[in-house]
Amino acid sequence: MGKRPLECLHSSPFRNRSLAETPLINGYAALFLVGGAVFSSRRFAREGTMLHRAVGNALIAIGAIMPGIGGIVAKTGTIETLYITELTGLIFIWGGYCACVRPGKRSKSPRN
Repeated sequence: MGKRPLECLHSSPFRNRSLAETPLINGYAALFLVGGAVFSSRRFAREGTMLHRAVGNALIAIGAIMPGIGGIVAKTGTIETLYITELTGLIFIWGGYCACVRPGKRSKSPRN
């Protein structure tokens, strides 16, 4: 009999390639997500027009980092840490979203 359909994905060429590409793809994704949130947060804080969005983007950046920290700690053998940091990250991201969408006070003169 032949291999089952998903067994071919676990064979050597596909498995080794995906293991090598995963950190690269996840690294770029984290860089863009966290970097974009930090960039937006600094921009809103520097302009001083919508400080609630600066805080919201900072919370999103913190929340995006949390699962990565949990994954690193999980490699040491404490898998439960991953679940706790994922939940914590989601709470930070949700809080950041709530801070960004609420109506904020606009200052009369933006800083340049």
